[in-house]
Amino acid sequence: MNKRTYGTGTLRELPSGKWLFEYKPKWALKRQSTTIDACHAKIADKRLTDWVTELDAQQGPSVEVSITTLIDLHIADMRLSGCDPDNIAHVERRARKHLGSYFKDFDFAKPLKKAFLKRYAEARLKAGAARATINRERSALRRAIQLGIDEELICVPVSKFEKLDENNIRTGFIEDEAYRSILAFLPDHQKMLWCFAYYLGVRQGELLKIRTEWLLPYWKLAEPYIKIPGYDANGKRVTKSGKPHTIPLYHKDLRAFVEMALAKLNPKCPYLFQYRGSRLSSIHTGFAKACDDAGYPDVFFHDTRRTAVRRMEEAGIPRRKAMQITGHLTEAVYKRYDIGTEADATEAGVQLRDHEEKFANRFANDSERSRPAVPATASRNMLN
Repeated sequence: MNKRTYGTGTLRELPSGKWLFEYKPKWALKRQSTTIDACHAKIADKRLTDWVTELDAQQGPSVEVSITTLIDLHIADMRLSGCDPDNIAHVERRARKHLGSYFKDFDFAKPLKKAFLKRYAEARLKAGAARATINRERSALRRAIQLGIDEELICVPVSKFEKLDENNIRTGFIEDEAYRSILAFLPDHQKMLWCFAYYLGVRQGELLKIRTEWLLPYWKLAEPYIKIPGYDANGKRVTKSGKPHTIPLYHKDLRAFVEMALAKLNPKCPYLFQYRGSRLSSIHTGFAKACDDAGYPDVFFHDTRRTAVRRMEEAGIPRRKAMQITGHLTEAVYKRYDIGTEADATEAGVQLRDHEEKFANRFANDSERSRPAVPATASRNMLN
């Protein structure tokens, strides 16, 4: 029996005398296998050829896999993984609105070609979507397809998704004047959140989840604080990292806002940040209007995080303690927010210049002291 050509299947005789066939057709993700009864090698080779031909004639699964099914799988997987409910709702809303409408007539039992993904990106860019947003949507699509493969609804390999170049690195800081101007224009129920973010650098999502039970046991202390757990009593993630951290209410404005909030809280609502007796869920509209009215339309809420990190660095707070307040999990991520300004650079330049001058003077003095005395006649000979 001659050796078979690569890609036309393999056969192997088992100790029992039977033959094992293996072959991976184009529509399958894994190699297919079967066994036949003991027979002559030439007969087994011919049967393998017939079996390969039969597999190649198949078109993969007959079930039609829709984008709705895949999105359902993705959202269920996010819930199972304990992702933040607000993030799950955000991902689901965008996926059903954009992925759901664009891929509504596509059968994912068939290969998804790169050209189709490229056309989706072009359509979203034309609609005004940011590159980072498109990358997140396509990542959600890729994960959904992979889950479809895991559930054996899809038997075609997932295409490689090439990310669009992103240029969304923000370096903005909020000066005290801008903070107070925006604070003056914010609705009353949003002011405490803005104050917390500015002085503490905690993520907006984590602040909105703060419950009074994490504050009240420590409110009457000389230095009050809030203990934010990584997960709540229901096992839902509170912090992005899943790690607990403590935020000190060190500033008089923080304490004043908390005192006013506690006096007006609805006792039936367990959250610290409330609006009309229920949990405050979003500030987007009111915040954007306040920024425009205050004359700072380019300010982003997340700029408070960088601002707080810079303030802690300037105060000389050890990085380990600062990360405990802001909730950063790794020092690498924390350092990404510690962005220097022009003033930082010029100040560093002055410090370096002073250091170099001191070093040069010290080196000159040391050299002068260590230089051997030269007779006057020898000096004249050197000059001549």
